[in-house]
Amino acid sequence: MSAPVIDRADAARFDSWLTESEQHRTAYRRTVEALSELDAVVATARLSMFAEDARERLNERGSQARAIFAVAACIILCLVGMLTWAIHGRPGSQERFESAFGNRSQLTMQDGSRLSLDSRTRISATFTRDARTIRLEEGQARFRVAHDTTRPFSVIVAGQRVIATGTDFNVERLEGQSIITLLQGGVNVEPDEEEGLFQRLWPGASPVRQAVRLRPGDRLSIWDDGSAQLQTVDARSSVLWEDGKLMLSDEPLGTAVERFNRFNSQTLVLDDPGLRQIRISGLFSVSDPAVFATAVSQLFMLSKSRKTDGSIHLSWARREK
Repeated sequence: MSAPVIDRADAARFDSWLTESEQHRTAYRRTVEALSELDAVVATARLSMFAEDARERLNERGSQARAIFAVAACIILCLVGMLTWAIHGRPGSQERFESAFGNRSQLTMQDGSRLSLDSRTRISATFTRDARTIRLEEGQARFRVAHDTTRPFSVIVAGQRVIATGTDFNVERLEGQSIITLLQGGVNVEPDEEEGLFQRLWPGASPVRQAVRLRPGDRLSIWDDGSAQLQTVDARSSVLWEDGKLMLSDEPLGTAVERFNRFNSQTLVLDDPGLRQIRISGLFSVSDPAVFATAVSQLFMLSKSRKTDGSIHLSWARREK
């Protein structure tokens, strides 16, 4: 390829461009350096020869050299893109799933994993060639993970990362608390590296700093202050919500109320903060908060009242003097 003819006027204009600012000189120098290193990553001799020719044109400093400067920059960008593609695969495809208030939904994700969403649940999913990453932003979801050892399946919730390859587990986000229950297979729960992101999503949350390995029947409860509790439970009871049922086993009343309110427009309200710590057990229909409120009020001798907005309030019964 013959070199272009550069006249004095072109050379003078290029010299003027170089002397205009340090940014111009830095850009020119970096381009020459980049082209010098290009040979190390060029796969073919033809592309190597083209890079050498581009360097010669740049050294001749003319208007046509500036044109080749732009072409060379485009080539570098293309090469970087191709190398990134080859190493990391195509850019991650993203999906968002959200269940409507009062409804539950089931779907199959693009990797073949099956997903069940409880009412008022929001998740985002990113799939790349080497990873499957899900973020549970609100609510509760059950994951039946398609087996793929080359692409770990991770669910991130409030600073915790639940890692699996092929398994069945449930993740629930409550106020100030995350609960992971394993039904089949095995998962690791460990701190998520992207702490800045989860701090924006869940202000005040502090991830557990030690990885935990769960076995079927394990339930790991993690509070936002970093404390945690590992229990052995009947894992099947944790997914009865898929059938519209709520199994409580020595659960705080405040947690039970939050679960009912996730599904129903008729909300339950605890007027006295101390009521949140009452422990309760039983099997209830999640779509009938009135029946639940009646049972609780009778069992613990609480006062129950219905407000004009339809909400049901529970409070300590006043003793008659």
